Amino acid sequence: KDLCGVCDGENDCVGCMEEDAVNFDGSFSVPCEDCGLETAGNCAEDVDCECIFNPTWYVDGADGIGDDECQNEGDIVCGNFDNPLASIQEAIDRAQEGNLIIVYPGIYGSISIISVNVKIRSRYLADEEFIYQTIIDADSVSSAVTFIGTDESSSLKGFTITGGYAENGAGIHLIDSNPILEKLVIHGNTT
Repeated sequence: KDLCGVCDGENDCVGCMEEDAVNFDGSFSVPCEDCGLETAGNCAEDVDCECIFNPTWYVDGADGIGDDECQNEGDIVCGNFDNPLASIQEAIDRAQEGNLIIVYPGIYGSISIISVNVKIRSRYLADEEFIYQTIIDADSVSSAVTFIGTDESSSLKGFTITGGYAENGAGIHLIDSNPILEKLVIHGNTT
């Protein structure tokens, strides 16, 4: 088959097959690495190869605004300003190394940041009252926030951390991690 041909007929369509990428297209059937740019076809289009990811993710869990089931298609870019995600954890799971996650006021569940250095912040730069309105609540089930295997390029800024319940680190539990933690209100956690 002509791997790098036009995406119709008997040709396989080559392109970004990572669902969290901005340029993911469900019609792609062969990953970019199976076909080089020199072979032309749709492989030669920068929009198809390589995968493009959001550098900034937006989360808005209030009033059903965000959507964790969002799929990148057409003009929809999941996690951007116009199409925010509903949970911080979903943004973390979709994020790439070094990405920024901006969280709107609301109450969110516990989060785990594992082996990816991301910067997570509320909108406190616009108004410090958002620190008290942007809440990570573990609902007495686990640590509210857990960092595992991250360094000082990861951060958490501008949140209220509450409802954590754990033997160690009920509010924020650090395991082999050194994130920057700033502008946090930590209360109501139980060890």
